[in-house]
Amino acid sequence: MKLFHENIYAVINGCARSSGNINPNTRIILNDYDLHYVIEGEGVLIFDNDKVHLRQHDAIILHPGQHFYVKNLSAHFDRYYIHFDLYHTAKRRLYDQRNCDPPPPKLIKEPFHPASKNFSNHPDFPQMLAAIIREFHDFPAPARLFRTNVLLNNFIQRFLNCTSHVSENHIHKTNAHLRKLIGQARMYLEQYYHKKINIRTLSSRLGLSTNYFINIFKDINGKTPYDFLQNIRIENAKIMLIEGSKSIQSIAVENGFGNQQHFSSYFKRCTGLTPGKYSACISNQYQILNSDFL
Repeated sequence: MKLFHENIYAVINGCARSSGNINPNTRIILNDYDLHYVIEGEGVLIFDNDKVHLRQHDAIILHPGQHFYVKNLSAHFDRYYIHFDLYHTAKRRLYDQRNCDPPPPKLIKEPFHPASKNFSNHPDFPQMLAAIIREFHDFPAPARLFRTNVLLNNFIQRFLNCTSHVSENHIHKTNAHLRKLIGQARMYLEQYYHKKINIRTLSSRLGLSTNYFINIFKDINGKTPYDFLQNIRIENAKIMLIEGSKSIQSIAVENGFGNQQHFSSYFKRCTGLTPGKYSACISNQYQILNSDFL
């Protein structure tokens, strides 16, 4: 299922921090999607006829209909968990300004792929999940739904960005050393997207020619390094625009754009709207979507 799509919308049902076992005699049957992220320790998650060992910074998403229980393998096995539904809002773009009534959202219950990943190289993920849980419990509805679902959808998008891997054919075509170098480049772009980055300099540091680096990076990640970098900047800028706490000039600078004019021009090319209009339209659409599930 391709979830990295503007018409897929996640709606939170519940979340918490947990450190206990789930009795195998009382297996839980999921009615929604279930995200687990390990904060500390080690354990095993048994679901259907399979099991996954989970260690610090591992995350897994289970899908509706699965049976599961959790067993601790260490003295402390702390984890965040989030229950959420996924809806397909067909023909309803988040920035759609037509006056016609959109069709009702359609509940999705398909398997989530990829399902698990270690995120030790993404230190901001625990903070993102902690913020989701804090927003959910500290704010009353409907403000809680709006703010929490914005953060949840951003996290799922980041999850998918980080778990988009090369296909099996590409894995065989690209040797382990090159994959390691490209992985380092990807981590660098994800960590320093807010700074001025020169692709030629980056490729030189990796010991690769610029053209070869660009071709291998695209072969593995599906985007050129420049497009990958700009995508991170734009997606992060979208969230900052929705939160509405900073000026467009500040958002531009904090996301690595030289100035507001450059940012606004590139943002409009990607979304069809200026940052200001996007902020107004997206906030209105999120509130409309949240009202569908109240």
